[in-house]
Formats: sequence, structure tokens, C-alpha cells
Amino acid sequence: MDIDIFESHLSLLFRDFPRSDLYDGSEFSSLFANVNGLSSPAVLAVLSAAAHALDSSEIYLEAGSYAGLSAIAAAMNNSARLVLVDNFSMIGDEELRNNLKEYDMDERTRLIHGSAPDSLNELEANERVGVFYYDAAHDSASTLLSLRGVRRYLSSNALIVVDDFDSPSVRIAVEIFLSENSQANLIYSIDGSDRGNSGWWYGLAVILWDSVCT
Repeated sequence: MDIDIFESHLSLLFRDFPRSDLYDGSEFSSLFANVNGLSSPAVLAVLSAAAHALDSSEIYLEAGSYAGLSAIAAAMNNSARLVLVDNFSMIGDEELRNNLKEYDMDERTRLIHGSAPDSLNELEANERVGVFYYDAAHDSASTLLSLRGVRRYLSSNALIVVDDFDSPSVRIAVEIFLSENSQANLIYSIDGSDRGNSGWWYGLAVILWDSVCT
């Protein structure tokens, strides 16, 4: 994952990231008409910028994919390979599979049925995660265990994006993870609607993982 490419894409998408709106959020807004999901165009734009920064050897890993809104937004206009983890307790996987096929992403997507963090063990030993987007269970234990569990699969440089950062339980888990890992640096802490910033859904944490920093 190339952090410079990530930052470059953000500058193309936002007037003054993360303090301003998107220049043009229509590409992401239009997805909401076709794909069910709980997010905002700004959050989807960040995931898109992150996926654009992947190199060909890396995967985009997502925990909590629901019907595929965030994954499809991330993988539009790039060739990112997707690994999506969900227990499908809210809906089955048929809607997600249909949406991936509709956007011609089914051939480059692998689904893992189960709950994070346990299902992270089903990743292949040689798979390198360049972007990890966590939007699964938002209790502190699940969030922290998932962040810990993904570490051994992360590329030497990777992005970890954690949704619902307004939630105290999620925030606590992220703070513990940061305190445990010198390789992890919180580069963006973005307040959401619970803190008066409705354009960012329920907040976002963007963590840069740099294995050289120990």
C-alpha cells in the first residue's frame, strides 16, 4: 500500500480532507440507490482512495460487508481483490453475491462466512492485507480482537480503517490497539454524526500500519 497514492486520491476527492465535503460525491451517492448499506459518500470515498493505493500483491479485507455497499465503492475503477467477512446474521449472502455480480466484481471477490475475529484465521497464510476495513460488531472486545487478529496478515505498509469511531466502545478498542503497537499510527480521527458531523456517518479512524516503526 502506497500512502502517497492514498493521500493523492484524497486530495482529488475532497476540497480539504477531512474538514470539507467531497468535490463531487455523485459517483458514491448513486450507489445508495442500488445497494443497501449504512454509510455516507464521504466514508465510501475514503475506502475508494485506500483501495486505489493497493499494489497487485495485496488484498482489500473487509469485516462486516452486509450487502456490499462499502466493498463495491472501494473497488470501483480499480482492480482491487476483495476478501469479505460477514456472518450474514442480518441478511443472507444472496443479496451481496448479486450486487457483486451486478458490478462485475464477483470474480475478484472471496467471501468468508463467520464472525470477526474468528474468521480472520481463514485467510491464506501468504495473503497480504493492504487495507483492512472494520465495520463488524462494535463492542470493544470484538473490535480489539479483530485488530489484533489481522496484524500477522498486514503488509509492511497498510491502512486500517475503523468505522463507527463515535462509539465509546470502538474508540476504547482503537486506543488500546494503538498503545500496544508502535507500528500503528492514527493518522485521521474523524468525528461523525454523534459529534455533530453528519457527513461522516458515525465517525472514522484511519490507522497507518508501518512495520518499520517498532
